[in-house]
Amino acid sequence: WDESKIAQTDHVYASEMNARTESTVLRTDDEQKIQPYPDNLELRCHSDVIRSSSPTNYTWTVDTYGHPCRILDRYYSEPDASDRNPHQQEVLYTVDVEVWPLLFDPTKEEDQDTDDTMIVTRMMRPLIPQRALQFFEKPGTSDIFLSTAFRHWIGIPDHIFPDQWKNKRRGKI
Repeated sequence: WDESKIAQTDHVYASEMNARTESTVLRTDDEQKIQPYPDNLELRCHSDVIRSSSPTNYTWTVDTYGHPCRILDRYYSEPDASDRNPHQQEVLYTVDVEVWPLLFDPTKEEDQDTDDTMIVTRMMRPLIPQRALQFFEKPGTSDIFLSTAFRHWIGIPDHIFPDQWKNKRRGKI
């Protein structure tokens, strides 16, 4: 546990940030240099962003983690006269997606742990709607790592353990 990874004053839950940014535009990489998002969060693109060039509904489920990404540019779609609100423009982004390879390919007989399997691919994708982007907490930065997290010593009476398990001699570690 490294408390330096997470500053208590900057900690923001990913769900809270996703709710906050639902009705506002997301900052581009250049804008984040001036006004960065909290250090404990990273922006991720839905997996369908790399699988398909055509728009999908980008449904986020509990087991959808997507891929780390950066927003390079932001622009607005042309209003569609067939929409209920023809003056409403959708915010679209150009993103740089970081795609990590699978370390094991079940179609091959040998393990895939050579150096060439660790090559990260970067893909630039235009026309990505905001619903395809979500904030996630970086590993090791969730609230359980805060120094103010609730912790309690668990007192277990010695008599519940068998004598064979109690081989620690007093005074020696």
